[in-house]
Amino acid sequence: MPFLIDGYNLLRAVQKIDAFAELNEAQLCRYLADFLHLVKDRGTIVFDGIGPSDKRELMSIRGLEIRFSGQRSDADTVIEWKIEENTAPRRLMVVSSDRRLRNAAARRKSKSIPVDVF
Repeated sequence: MPFLIDGYNLLRAVQKIDAFAELNEAQLCRYLADFLHLVKDRGTIVFDGIGPSDKRELMSIRGLEIRFSGQRSDADTVIEWKIEENTAPRRLMVVSSDRRLRNAAARRKSKSIPVDVF
């Protein structure tokens, strides 16, 4: 089941845990890549904005597609588009606590899970 992850939504939730208060995007992506390797699956994480100017650290992470929405869009819009364009939406797991994204997932019969449960 491919995962489609709302990057900053998950990062902010994880940062509320004291041990992970200083976690950054690259560290989160490494954890997710390790998780996906363990469950033998794939995933895409989408962050708002253009990301760091030096993306080498992020781009060196294998097993997770890392996307940035760019300046003219936001992560929610990109994720909604990815849900709509998915050819097997019933296999998709959307990870977000955002109602807009969870509703978009439900419309396509995708599964969704809030970040605090994930």
